[in-house]
Amino acid sequence: NASAVKLVGLERAIQVHKIRIAKLQEILANANLTDEQKAKLEAKIAKAENVTAKLSELSEKRKEQIKIKLMTVRNLSEEEAEAIIEAKAAKIGERVQARKA
Repeated sequence: NASAVKLVGLERAIQVHKIRIAKLQEILANANLTDEQKAKLEAKIAKAENVTAKLSELSEKRKEQIKIKLMTVRNLSEEEAEAIIEAKAAKIGERVQARKA
């Protein structure tokens, strides 16, 4: 269960980074910026994209580890393990959203 909570945290971090990247790209496209400001903004976007890629990799590895553990411990098929992971992640995500509301 702790692994599922961490997985949800990773997914939320990825979402936040994607939103931030989109906002920065919008500013870059629509704002009247100096060349220096554009360069700084492009560097921020590149850094955020790099972090997002690393988080996505980590998330996929974590999902795979949880899936293998479920398949081994509970003797589940790959599809059953994936369904359990998605269901737990959704349930935890809903609880997190409810707490923030």
